[in-house]
Amino acid sequence: MICTCCGLEIQGNRHGPYRRLSGVMDYACDRCWNNPALLFPDKVTNSSVPNDIANAYVPFPNTDEKATRQSDVLRISAVRLRQGNITAYIGKMKSADILTLYDLKRWSTMQLDGYQRGVYEERKREIARYLKDCPIPVVPAILVSIRSSNFITNDGGDVGTLEIPRRKGSIILIDGQHRVSGFEWYAEQLAETANSEQGLDWLDSISILNYEVPVLFLDSESAADVLERDRDQTLVGKKVMPEDVERVVFYTLNKTQRGITPSLKDMLQFFIQKSGMRGIPAIEREGWRVDAAEIGYRINTEMPMEGMINLSGASGMGPVQLNSFVTSMKPLFAVKSFQNLSPEAKYDFIKVYWTVLKKLFKEGFEDCSNHLILKSIGIYSLNWLAADIYKWCDIENVPLTEESILEFLRPLRGFNWRSKAPNTSPLKALGGTVGVRQAYRILLKRLAKGGISEARKKLKTLQVRISDT
Repeated sequence: MICTCCGLEIQGNRHGPYRRLSGVMDYACDRCWNNPALLFPDKVTNSSVPNDIANAYVPFPNTDEKATRQSDVLRISAVRLRQGNITAYIGKMKSADILTLYDLKRWSTMQLDGYQRGVYEERKREIARYLKDCPIPVVPAILVSIRSSNFITNDGGDVGTLEIPRRKGSIILIDGQHRVSGFEWYAEQLAETANSEQGLDWLDSISILNYEVPVLFLDSESAADVLERDRDQTLVGKKVMPEDVERVVFYTLNKTQRGITPSLKDMLQFFIQKSGMRGIPAIEREGWRVDAAEIGYRINTEMPMEGMINLSGASGMGPVQLNSFVTSMKPLFAVKSFQNLSPEAKYDFIKVYWTVLKKLFKEGFEDCSNHLILKSIGIYSLNWLAADIYKWCDIENVPLTEESILEFLRPLRGFNWRSKAPNTSPLKALGGTVGVRQAYRILLKRLAKGGISEARKKLKTLQVRISDT
């Protein structure tokens, strides 16, 4: 049996059944039932959450809407709006109230009426860190469905009070489950450390659980009624239910939305860091990417790669994706002595290195569409090789000049980078991480055969024979 909350198979005790509006009977596992952020009709809360957020965790009986008592209603200042024939409201809720009232319909092969995907734990922790550590923890509006509500306005206008029953499932989360999961992380930690003097900072957690989140409320019940009234040949079969409306909205949002390109993401991280902003976990987790993005940004402004780096990922720009250029430098940034260099020294090395490559392979730079050197396979394999060149110079205490770098790269002179027949490059058919690894070893073998003893030693550590094809 599948838990309606976490979507996992129920092991041990089960709680329920809980009847949905559609008539489906749900069950919950022990872990979800004991989660203070989740509310069930048969649950008695024994929580030591401080008083200023305690009301958010107190369960209320699942009474008939007409008989709902005043204390069982959450009142939200809201603006009514109409999108086509659909009624919606915009307002705000405290994160603790959202955690108490929300439910979601998670997809599982055992429960085919759901639609939400599972929560990624790393994404959950990342948002939790963002809420606590970022100096401007802005959270965009979440989209929820309401099936039982009352909107009160004194003058008949669109500004008034939205009343929602204080019970689990009175709001159904359509878009924003990972944002909400970041708040839920603190509720879970509070429950686990309620009787402990160590661990979570209570004041921070209370502040986060009082965070005001903008919410767009979709009246899915009235939307279903509209669809029923306007039924045509596109609506066949059973009566339209609110969950049908929710499923369509979820599908449309997630099918049509498009994330930012990886290159633009690297560029934005660089500019955010450059502004002096700190405390953004997603950026600080891989801080080296910011330094690498700066190198890519700067090298795009001057020779040897002026105008060749595509900083945003947009079509029709430079042949080298910034994201590829940045990611390919990871082995170099893993070298301890390189990490200790100043930003200017790091940039100088990359600039000199690619200056030497341009002199060796001038045709590949001038006719990049017919050569692989500025394609991903070339960028990755050559920047992986850059880490070796740097270490060889560093170990031998050789200055990082064009002359010293050329001494290591000289055996590559005449290497075939052509991507078009006849006489295509040996790297032509390679792709992906496995292909990059193979291309990198091909370059190392070329250096070893050309008399570079360091390359021969490197191949030995990789357990690759020079004669291997």
